[in-house]
Amino acid sequence: MKKTYVTLVPSGANFILMPPADGLPVECRGFTMNIRRDLAFPITNILADTATPEDEVTVIALRQVNESEPYADENYYLLRRELDFLRPGTPEQPGYQLIDVSMPKDTSSEALIQTFTKLVEVFPDYCQCLVDTTFGGKPAAFTLLEFLQSAHQLFDGVDIERILYREVQRRYDPEQKRSIDIGWYYTDVSALFHLSSI
Repeated sequence: MKKTYVTLVPSGANFILMPPADGLPVECRGFTMNIRRDLAFPITNILADTATPEDEVTVIALRQVNESEPYADENYYLLRRELDFLRPGTPEQPGYQLIDVSMPKDTSSEALIQTFTKLVEVFPDYCQCLVDTTFGGKPAAFTLLEFLQSAHQLFDGVDIERILYREVQRRYDPEQKRSIDIGWYYTDVSALFHLSSI
């Protein structure tokens, strides 16, 4: 089966993703998914839970690019490492295809439409689609959700199977003088997506 995974990749200049700390609660609310505590990205957790060795896997990574940020690609490289770990392949037969869709930091209407157009150009027909909307600014998330509505209605054989969001709850720790994670909670928002497309 063709499975397409779509994610927003946070800029490494904002923060570097890491797997959950030991003992940190990681839970799914209202649905079940096997949680891998060795993975930082929600999309790789979704892939690990849903992809079989026989599946043809495509991962679309939507990310903002800013050349002035020296670590902007750090999280993108982490995503590639996690995918290589989960779907090892060979040069002759890769375990997955990774499509990098870059979007400018500029959030003008023209830039958002340009990003939408790039997604249309790379998205495959006849696939099951699983999405993570955890990261990225609101314009990126809105662009992705609008694209998914269009793909669901206009592309041939596209089934939007799951759209997840990972909420991170934090509290301020006065000893460390910073906020620390106290829980990761996955929510499936697919029902809202399908309700809006009726």
